[in-house]
Amino acid sequence: MMTFFAVQVKTGHEIKAKEMILHVFKKTNCHEASLLRAVYALESYTEYVSHREINPDIDFPNLDKKDISASLYLDGLKESLSNLKKQYEKLKSYKDFESKKMKKELYEKITKLVNHINTIRKDSKKIKAALPGYILLELKADLLYLPNTLWQLIKYCPAVIAIPSKYSIPKEEMNQFFEITIEPEIEIEFEVVKDYKEIIKKKKELVHAANKTDDKEKEKSFLKEFDNLEQDIVSEVNKLKESTVIEKIRAFIKNKKETISLPVSLFKKIYPRSDKMPSPPLSSTFVDRLKLLIFSKKVALE
Repeated sequence: MMTFFAVQVKTGHEIKAKEMILHVFKKTNCHEASLLRAVYALESYTEYVSHREINPDIDFPNLDKKDISASLYLDGLKESLSNLKKQYEKLKSYKDFESKKMKKELYEKITKLVNHINTIRKDSKKIKAALPGYILLELKADLLYLPNTLWQLIKYCPAVIAIPSKYSIPKEEMNQFFEITIEPEIEIEFEVVKDYKEIIKKKKELVHAANKTDDKEKEKSFLKEFDNLEQDIVSEVNKLKESTVIEKIRAFIKNKKETISLPVSLFKKIYPRSDKMPSPPLSSTFVDRLKLLIFSKKVALE
């Protein structure tokens, strides 16, 4: 028999709390610590694909210890960056020589750390928990409530907030937890969001080029590029979501780029096995394929 308990932790720190609890239980001499069978954060992850060519045959493996370590290391770097920025902000109002010197040193550290974080982020997975703010403990014994000795060990982990109830989670509720679909996602960065003045200027250039050429294919190409300038992938995708069942797809602006995040299964429907996404990815092609998936009678969403 096994028993499950929920532990409330800081949102965004589920994986950190899980690893800390496992570490504490492993190092303690407390006999009751041997009752711990597992800790679950119900992790999934986002794969960033904008920096390389991707095709539907790509393997999306389960998370391993290397992925977890890389994610925790990245979280630590981001905390350090946040602390450096706070120090820099406090010094902004000071104009003396020493303060200016410290600000310069801090700015250099911040710049170096930002570049380091961006480099690591390109080759790492963004890990998230399916139950934000909570992790689950599994004990080997059939217990009605969590032993106080174990709670004393757990609560000293900095990321832990509280335990909602010391009584074990009923079996029917536990079944619902493990029925949660945990699927990797793909995040795709498209073109940089264009300035309005730049769009107007480019449109005029394309119209002029289309009117000037006698080549029908070139004219067609110029006009297609003109139409693409009219297209905003974020608004296009959000418009399609209003009348379809693709609610799991998200469209937003990130780092001044149009960005899409979607489950792996949906990506593989948009780009069938025989196709490849071009590198760099084109927003116009993505939207066309998404519309084909939605409206074609040959393809059906589950």
